[in-house]
Formats: sequence, structure tokens, C-alpha cells
Amino acid sequence: MEQNLSNKKPLVSIITPTLNSGKFLEKTIQSIASQDYNNIEHIIIDGFSTDNTVKLLKKYEKKYNLRWISEKDRSAAHAFSKGGKMVRGEIMGWCSADDYYTEGAIKKIVGIFVNNSEIDLVFGSCQEFDYKTNKFSIIHRLDPAAVSNITSDDILYGRIALYQPSLFYRKSIIEKTGPLNPKLEAVGEVDWWIRMFKNGAKVFYIDEIIAIIGQHKERISIKHADRGIKECMMLMESYGKRIPLSLRMSYLRWKYPKIPNLIKKHFPYLFLVISKTTKSLCQ
Repeated sequence: MEQNLSNKKPLVSIITPTLNSGKFLEKTIQSIASQDYNNIEHIIIDGFSTDNTVKLLKKYEKKYNLRWISEKDRSAAHAFSKGGKMVRGEIMGWCSADDYYTEGAIKKIVGIFVNNSEIDLVFGSCQEFDYKTNKFSIIHRLDPAAVSNITSDDILYGRIALYQPSLFYRKSIIEKTGPLNPKLEAVGEVDWWIRMFKNGAKVFYIDEIIAIIGQHKERISIKHADRGIKECMMLMESYGKRIPLSLRMSYLRWKYPKIPNLIKKHFPYLFLVISKTTKSLCQ
């Protein structure tokens, strides 16, 4: 592998959409700037932040191969699409401002692409990091056998979960698939993956921790969980699929959190009965 990498070192483009995430962004920047693979361009698309983001970008712009813009955009998906137009590399990754890479991650990813010309997507395991407690927690790993037979429905129904920061794309599959759907702010990348698999994308899974997912109360997937579930249901409908009852119940739980919390507090027995009934119906 080392010999192949020394003969061919393709440019890797990493896009980071960000908005007022300066307190997390420096960790992302440092994880990319310190990689032991030196042919990387980092494209940061800032949504016109009012915190210390621009100051950070100016601090690092001459320290490694960083390009950035700061202007208003509609969403993280819109920012990523803008960054996609700036990409020069043969391999592309998406790392949000609250996520970051582990040491040596990019070199491992590139090695797989270089030695497997038929592979379109390479991804690895992830681990969660709680910014409040400064502790690592859940590790997200997959069964390599399941990955080898992955389908678009596996992604749509969440039977196999892909994690954005650990996934890298060959530029050709992006050109074949087209851009993100601008109407999907929360699950745009899920729709993207589905379309890639429908286009015959071939994947390679590395059972190593490639990226760290930063968890905090301001993370979009947590702060706007109801929106993500609603978009997921819309996505299922757009593909003519049945929406599971469990997903509908989950949406109501996140959309109106005060109601179940109120029942649980004042009517614990009723809450227990409802929970058991809902669980049995959703199975």
C-alpha cells in the first residue's frame, strides 16, 4: 500500500459547512491540518458567522491548504453544494464544524481508493464525543458482511447507518449522481446516498475509527430532531415507501416533547401503558 501511495497521491477535498460554530471549528481544522497525508485541500463554507469563526479562518488560512468563503446561505446542504463547486480533488469528504478526524484517517482512506479502482465510497467507524463532559462514548461499527450487500432501502429505513464524517466519495460517483436535493435540509445526504446506491455505487468499509462525531445541545440533528424525522418521512413518500408507525410516533415525541413528559411526571402508570402499547404496535 505504501508503495502505491508514493506513486499516486490524489488530492483529497474536504468540505466543512459552518455557522457560528467557532468553539468547535478549531478542533476540526487542527485534525485536518495535522494529517500525515499532505495532499489535502480544506474548503470551509461559512454562513456569515457573527462569532469568532472568521478570525479562526484568517488565523489558519496560511498554515495549510485552506480556502474559505463567508457569506449567507440557506442551509448546511446549500453550503456543501457551494463547496462542491470549488472542489479540485479526485476524492471528497464532508466534515461538519463539530466533527473531526482521527490521526492517519485520510491516508487510510486514500490507500483504499488507490488500490481499489472500482470502489466509489469508502467509510469507516465513528465514535461520539460529548463536548459538555469531554468524554468519548458510543462507537458506531458495522458488520462488514452486511455492508457488502447494502441496498438503498437499507439506508432509507436506517437498517444500516452511514455517518457523514467517516464517508469519502470518488468524484466520479458524485458527477454521476448529481447534487444534493436543496429541499432536504436535514436528510439531504441520506437521499444522496440512496441515489448513489441506485446508481450502482460500490462501497468499502474500514473497521477502524476514522472520525469523531461531536455531540452537544446545539447540534442540528439534536436541536431539530423533529425536522429530521419529518424530512425522513417525506423522503420515504417520495420513493413510494411505507412510513413505519414507529417513525410517526417518534416524530410526535420530538415535535411535542412536553406532552409525554407531562404524562410521565403526573400519570406514570398511564405513561407506562402508552409506552408498552406503542412499542407493541410499532414492532
